[in-house]
Amino acid sequence: MRMLDEPGGSSPTLHVTVVFSMAVFAIILIAACILRVEVTARGTVRIVPLDRVQVVQAEYPGSITGILVRDGASVKKGDLLLTLDATAAGAKQATLVEEEARLKRETMRLATFLSRLAEMRDGGSPPRKFDAGDLLPGGEDGDEEAVQARLLAVELNDFTDGLAGADARIDVNRKALDVLLERIEQADAALAVQEERLQAAEKLMERGISSREAYLKVRAAYDDLQAEKHVVERQIAKTKAEASVLETERAGLFSANQNRAMQRRDKIDARLAALRQERRALDERIAAATLRAPVSGTVEQLAVSTIGGVVQSGQDLMRVVPRDSELEFEALFSNQDSGFLKVGQSARIRLDAYPAERFGSVMAVITDIATDSIELGASGRWGFVVRLKPESDALVSPSGRLALRPGMTGNVDAITGERRLISYFLAPITAQFGQSLGER
Repeated sequence: MRMLDEPGGSSPTLHVTVVFSMAVFAIILIAACILRVEVTARGTVRIVPLDRVQVVQAEYPGSITGILVRDGASVKKGDLLLTLDATAAGAKQATLVEEEARLKRETMRLATFLSRLAEMRDGGSPPRKFDAGDLLPGGEDGDEEAVQARLLAVELNDFTDGLAGADARIDVNRKALDVLLERIEQADAALAVQEERLQAAEKLMERGISSREAYLKVRAAYDDLQAEKHVVERQIAKTKAEASVLETERAGLFSANQNRAMQRRDKIDARLAALRQERRALDERIAAATLRAPVSGTVEQLAVSTIGGVVQSGQDLMRVVPRDSELEFEALFSNQDSGFLKVGQSARIRLDAYPAERFGSVMAVITDIATDSIELGASGRWGFVVRLKPESDALVSPSGRLALRPGMTGNVDAITGERRLISYFLAPITAQFGQSLGER
């Protein structure tokens, strides 16, 4: 009362107000220095299955012959989804199979032909005629086997005919040589006798018993026998040379036929290798005409509905959303926030399907950050794709567990760090102070 009555005295209410205000300020200041708040990077998010949505495409163009599913159908891995016409590929495959079987039969025929040649070359006495029934055993395709057997018999008989001709010429040559050798022997015997006559005629002429004319006649007969022997010797040399040529021709029959068969077999082997590659490609094309579910899931976005419609190579026909697959979040963050993101950081996700005010949020952990940015639509802005793994496969809320489904969207706040509350108040002052001290 005394203070109120004294002039210039201060009011207690004012003192209390000042003290209270200073206390509140001090508490706020201390709290701002102690309390920390989360620093977050915000982006958009979408739920995707970990196995990814499988896009079913046509590998080859063709017309549709069967559609066995519809939108929303549940399928298991390997279930038949759609069939395409593979008639042309099947017909070509049948042609290749038939050609391959024919070439294999021809290979068998050539192998038998070569083995028979080897037997003849090694000294076997070939029969004059081959019977087709004894050359190749009949298989399942008896008609084709019989054709190959007849061809083999014709080839072998043709070869043995040529071989018989060569042997006949060699035999004639050998007999001619024998005759010439006999003539040589006869000539040698006649020369021996005539030489004795010549010596006797010479002695008689020296003694004067016989005339020189008689001696010259004996000498002329001896010279004729010598000349005849030389002629026969040249014929023997010629006959031996012809024998060598005939033997070479006989060996050439084996070599020529063997080379021809081996070259044909090499061509067949090359063609069989090409046929195997073509058949493999056709098998893949025929298999690709039957489209099956790559994973167990649900069919979505079925793009075809007309039997007989034509699809193009690489055309998207449907999508299969995996069922019972683990889920993950695929988020997009702006370029400004990407520098603070790290693998292992926690994130809080608010889904559009479940308002956070009523159902809360889902916690997740960053598992992967893209190494390069992508363009965000046509806005010209760029961002990074970030993948997050949810801590739970459902949203736990007061209403119960709410399922997370692929395709759900929302917002994500990635917790990049913490910051004291006072720094928010000091940051503008510090910035302004730094600018005021700067020099233009």
